[in-house]
Amino acid sequence: MRIRKSSILAFFLVFCFISYSIWAFSRAKEETEKGLREIPPIEDEISALNKKIAQLEAEARGNVKILSSIKDKLDVLVDVERTNNGENAILSEIQSQLKSPFEQILAPEKKSNGQCAATVGYRGSGSTYHVDKFYEEWDFVDRDGGVWKQGWEIKSSDQEWRDTKLQIILMPHSHNDPGWVKTLDTYYTGQTRTILKVIVDALSKNPLRKFIWAETVFLNMWFDDQTVTQDYKTRFTSLLKAGQIEIVTGGWVMTEEAPSHYFAMSDQLIEGHQWLKKHFDYHPKNGYNCDTFGASPTTAYLNHLAGIDHMLIQRTHYVVKKNFAEKNILEFNWRQSFDNSGSDETFTHMMPFYSYDVPHTCGPDPSVCCQFDFRRLRKVSPPVTCPWRKEPIEITKTNVAERARILLDQYRKKSKLYAKGTKSNTRVVLTLLGDDFRYDSDAEAEAQFTNYEKLFEYINNNPQMNAEAKFGTLADYFELVDKARPISENPSITGDFFSYADRTTNYWTGFFNSRPFLKWFDRRLEHLMQAADTMLSIGLLSGKISQSIAEEIYKKIRAGRREVDLFQHHDAITGTEKDFVHRDYADHLLNGYKNLKEAFSQTLSSINEENVVAVMLEENLSERGKLPVAKTVEIGASCAYLDVYNSLLHKTEDLVRVKVDSSKISASYLDGTKPVSQLNPFWDIVKNDQFEGRVSDNSKFELLLVVAVDGLSTKRVKLCPSASSEVPLAKISLGGSADGQNIELNFATSRVSGDPELVSPQLKAVLNGKNGLLKEVSIDGRVHKVELQFAKYGCKGRGNSQDNSGSYLFAPDKLSVPVFGQESSGGFRIISGPVMDEVQVGAERIMHKISVIKCGISSGALLLDTFVDVRGETNYEMVMQLHTDVQNHRTLFTDMNGLTITKKVYYEKLTIQGNVYPIVSSAFIQDNQKRLTVLTQQSSGVTSQRDGEIEVWLDRTLAQDDSRGMGQPVKDNSITRNTFKIILESTSPSSNPDSIYLSPYSNRLSEYMHSPFIASLLTGSVTKDSSFTGLKAATTLPHDAKLVNLRPTKVNGSSKISVALILRRYGSDCSFSQMASLDDSSWPISLSAFSTKKASETSLTLLDTLAENVAEANLEPMKIKVFHFDE
Repeated sequence: MRIRKSSILAFFLVFCFISYSIWAFSRAKEETEKGLREIPPIEDEISALNKKIAQLEAEARGNVKILSSIKDKLDVLVDVERTNNGENAILSEIQSQLKSPFEQILAPEKKSNGQCAATVGYRGSGSTYHVDKFYEEWDFVDRDGGVWKQGWEIKSSDQEWRDTKLQIILMPHSHNDPGWVKTLDTYYTGQTRTILKVIVDALSKNPLRKFIWAETVFLNMWFDDQTVTQDYKTRFTSLLKAGQIEIVTGGWVMTEEAPSHYFAMSDQLIEGHQWLKKHFDYHPKNGYNCDTFGASPTTAYLNHLAGIDHMLIQRTHYVVKKNFAEKNILEFNWRQSFDNSGSDETFTHMMPFYSYDVPHTCGPDPSVCCQFDFRRLRKVSPPVTCPWRKEPIEITKTNVAERARILLDQYRKKSKLYAKGTKSNTRVVLTLLGDDFRYDSDAEAEAQFTNYEKLFEYINNNPQMNAEAKFGTLADYFELVDKARPISENPSITGDFFSYADRTTNYWTGFFNSRPFLKWFDRRLEHLMQAADTMLSIGLLSGKISQSIAEEIYKKIRAGRREVDLFQHHDAITGTEKDFVHRDYADHLLNGYKNLKEAFSQTLSSINEENVVAVMLEENLSERGKLPVAKTVEIGASCAYLDVYNSLLHKTEDLVRVKVDSSKISASYLDGTKPVSQLNPFWDIVKNDQFEGRVSDNSKFELLLVVAVDGLSTKRVKLCPSASSEVPLAKISLGGSADGQNIELNFATSRVSGDPELVSPQLKAVLNGKNGLLKEVSIDGRVHKVELQFAKYGCKGRGNSQDNSGSYLFAPDKLSVPVFGQESSGGFRIISGPVMDEVQVGAERIMHKISVIKCGISSGALLLDTFVDVRGETNYEMVMQLHTDVQNHRTLFTDMNGLTITKKVYYEKLTIQGNVYPIVSSAFIQDNQKRLTVLTQQSSGVTSQRDGEIEVWLDRTLAQDDSRGMGQPVKDNSITRNTFKIILESTSPSSNPDSIYLSPYSNRLSEYMHSPFIASLLTGSVTKDSSFTGLKAATTLPHDAKLVNLRPTKVNGSSKISVALILRRYGSDCSFSQMASLDDSSWPISLSAFSTKKASETSLTLLDTLAENVAEANLEPMKIKVFHFDE
């Protein structure tokens, strides 16, 4: 009888929609006829009719989609009618799902052209130059430029300098990597501890000596080191306050700019700045990225938000350096793609030559500059020589004139690459004095400083040279630059500087995917850190957690945070470190995982105000390089309780997967209502560090629960034993060579015939009947080619060539070749049920799943979970390819650190490896009808080698070094997990094929991929439904509001823990079919939704107060703001 009622309801809805469609068609016809009658006899007005017709066509497509959705719902009802278990819960849920699955994503205001309000279109920033335009124009031919190999011969004469004064800043530095070919601790105890002492002693001898320092993690170790006397620490502080030492950027590390997510980039910056504020009352004002492998506008934006006024970058493509030098635009205002006013620009200095060492920073001729690196004097040990066989000589009274003229000639030539002053007839040049781990002895420091003091004295006291030279910091240099030429007069440039090449076709695109396991694990820890942060902050703001308990939890979070922040270092997350250093980083992350997991569980237990212990649903990780193992929830005589936490702002509905030991189970909320559920066999993908690929234990099951959780809230679910299963059992279909071992005992099985399908109300995925790989996707009533396959690249170089593929470089021998594709045969299983359809595919070195979720936030996407094992292979790079009917003409859009999207056109002149770019959270290809988006849960490399194709790297193993300093191959691979979501969206006729914004749906789904639900098992006395919410009032939040973090902090050295709210507003492209059924809500957001405490708006790192007593948050699209709640 219940089935009949549901059927009647469904058919009634169908009748309503058909009636509506007939009415809409009739109205459309009338409107069209009316429009035809009223067209004025003016030719320009024809476009108005075209727009009206296009609008009507879009409405018609929307009606087709609605009817298609109803049909799919009825198909589901038919399936349910044949199901013997769980009828009430399933039918109730399906009826509720007849409304739009996207209704919880609130729509932005739309303009008449289908674009979201207030977003800046592609190339709409109004900047002077766009990097992508340069890439279109330049030929990228590596021409021999003479002594400056990648440039040209620069000429200079005394005559041209008679009326132009040269101001020279020589900046001593020591680049200290927190891990690379040695571990963090070994570097510190063996070199860095001594370097800091040497610097203090050397600078104390002469107030004109200067130095810069970048890595706060080493300062933390040094100031905590009991073997370092207080005198050294006091003198360091005095030198800092006197301006002899400048701390540049001031992040915990010098973070890599390609694979890092902006969440972690900003967090390590906050941690570093807060440490500096507490210990020195110091605020860094200049950024310094001398050794990151490419340059991202995200870094410039975060620096700007942190109150950093200027920055320096070094590693950009040598063709970029040459062409920028020719135009005198090596100094520019770096503008964001979303900034059409220049309000978020950062003044940027790009170094022109190969490296940041002395030979490549004083001028264009490294053989000359090397002679002025006095660390290479024979009397300074251990000996270091010049590769050009022209060694430095000590400066004396007899040779100072000659040596000063030689050095000044290099300074002059370098200065001509930068714009001349307009306020005065001057040029300003910055040169560097240092290299990796320099100044590790008093002998080196004295050799450098005393010899340059002699040179500077001679230059400054000889007016005919018309130059002034001195030691200086970045602050000193930028002060001179601003005096010579106002920063506002420099050109603005929009774009990024990827991918980086240092010579010929040696592109640093291999590291995008080197050591991918820790890249994946890092993102998992970021999620856990954000969850622990937000929950502790909720406890503090609500008063449910006292300061004393919070202090204990805070210490664990901080310990975990600093391990995650350390891993953002440019020789950690990149995977470009020696094997034993890589293992050390893995141990650091494991320690961070342990602390963050304990902090989260302790916070959840405390905030529940019950005598319970919360345990996350995975076994403790104790061994590096191993994937987490699901914890089995035992369904015994009594019920088990789960708390599901949503650390995001918006209410979200999605799957919770639970491993259970019984099929006789019921699931419900504490009010008695039941979540939609499904019971699957539990698939052991990995067991004992090997692919298992089967159901090895028929007594274990995977329970799927569809749970809806409010923003910053928990939802409690009860799992109880039952006389019979109240959860619907999935149906199993076996394809190819797959068998039903350990499945048939509990589940009905059948054989696959033809091309099977995975179906949800929003899409249909057609699979290849030979192997289970994705073949087609249907949306909006249209079928689209989306063929998935796995392929591999080989390696061009062998032996000790600099052209090898290695940890840094990608140097393929040819285009990729398939290893498991549409023509392959293999075994696969299909699991079907009311909640999810899934295919599980097994092939050599690959375990692959595609899931279609039938309700919730993921119902409009395909979930891909791919496990790869390339151990034992040689020079083998595995990629996942999607071949589609999208006519993108090899144009790819990929994200910069999860913050912005950049357009990348495939150019043959860049070679295969030069067309690979980083993907951190999303990439897409599109034409004027559709867009295919790939969302990723781990950073990697991406390209579009062919029309309609998108290709993402999964893992790589290399048998040789690539001569970039690591000194070894990459062969320490692990079984690696890669998680993606694929979204296919139809665009409106007015869509922009060059759009650089995700759709509102993709934005929300990408956000959720970074911060999915966390389910915890409660043990102890669970007496009530103590689900909590972190929002004070029922607040309707704008669809594009993004909670970056709700971060507990001891701001500016305070002893008490307070809370910082970090908000972001998305930029969205609204020209997608899903937008039709969305509601709208506008900014601002009342801060009282989070806390009744007073709030102030601050800089990103909380060092500057921008406004006090702030009541609401109002953000422009793409912007980030920070608000601090009082203690």
